[in-house]
Amino acid sequence: MGGQTKKYHMLTHGKIDKPAFGVSMYSLTLFSSINRSLRTPVIASLLQNRRFAIVIIIAACMQTALAVCGLNGWLCPFRSILGVPCPGCGLSTAIAHLMLGDWTAALHAHLFAPVVLLGFVIMAGISVLPERYHTAAVRTIEKYEKASGLMAILLAAMILYWGVRLVYLI
Repeated sequence: MGGQTKKYHMLTHGKIDKPAFGVSMYSLTLFSSINRSLRTPVIASLLQNRRFAIVIIIAACMQTALAVCGLNGWLCPFRSILGVPCPGCGLSTAIAHLMLGDWTAALHAHLFAPVVLLGFVIMAGISVLPERYHTAAVRTIEKYEKASGLMAILLAAMILYWGVRLVYLI
């Protein structure tokens, strides 16, 4: 395959000899780059470094414990500076309500609390696995993240939810 022909090929469901009408090579390259970025493993990357994952879990547990006790945790820098809540504002309170068994209050405080709590539980569980199982679990999660783009989907959903909260709650 010649050099000129190679640049018209792209990795999708097959090979395309030439770009579609009105689509430039720049557009295809940009789309391919964005697609790869959206499928970059996030959780697997965090889990590869056990110490870092454990520090994140401990910080999340401390923040949640403060919320369960009714104490103020760390202030949101986004809210402090801009005066509006960030996409994650309310998660500590919501997870505290989940820990106390109050699902209604938890979902009212933040709709993504069950997903975030499940993610933290999975991270904690995998972080303490023996090395052989830890490596296998991280690889499995990495494959799933690359194949599904789950983190990008969750991020987009959370930003959409944040926008709705800003409009209706403020």
